[in-house]
Amino acid sequence: MGLCAEVSCEAAFEERLENLAGSLGSGPTQAMIRSKKMLRSDMSVDAALDQEARLQGEVFRTSDAREGVAAFLEQRKPQFSGR
Repeated sequence: MGLCAEVSCEAAFEERLENLAGSLGSGPTQAMIRSKKMLRSDMSVDAALDQEARLQGEVFRTSDAREGVAAFLEQRKPQFSGR
């Protein structure tokens, strides 16, 4: 199901957890909010696909989306603002 993406030994767990939290925390906030909403929903596949399409349309109109594209084209790390 993809629920476990990696396994870490106890000695490296805390460092890996901090790295992962930092990575998620610096990501595109608006996209993550909508992804979490989709993961928590209980709907049919057809309804989920419709909802996903609608939410993607919302996300593509955000400042973070424009920043992500600009950073990709300029080959730099994006600086997401949560807007």
